[in-house]
Amino acid sequence: MTLYDVLCVPQSAELGEVKKAYREKVRIYHPDICPAEEKEKSSKMFLLVQEAYETLSDPMLRVDYDLKLLLNPKLLLSQRRNVKQKNWAEQIESLRMRSRSGERKTWGEKMRRSREEMAAH
Repeated sequence: MTLYDVLCVPQSAELGEVKKAYREKVRIYHPDICPAEEKEKSSKMFLLVQEAYETLSDPMLRVDYDLKLLLNPKLLLSQRRNVKQKNWAEQIESLRMRSRSGERKTWGEKMRRSREEMAAH
């Protein structure tokens, strides 16, 4: 399975085809719209779809990926996957912790409070 397989597009697909396939897959796998019992599987697929789109829509990343794919036909996904999954996991955990703490302030509110505190000192 390659990133092209994730989006169900041929390797010769143009940017418009990649975008269209990405939009279709996001509508299917987005964690906010999938059934609750499929949320974990959908979340994983959503991350794969995101990675596929980010790689295949960027001309430089796509050329690099195609070369790696040519050299190693068994390449499942890009090597960036583990790094991206770690970043997503950290962001999700941060959101969960904020949610549990009851902190509901927006970024703007935090910045205003920070400026006010600095001005008071």
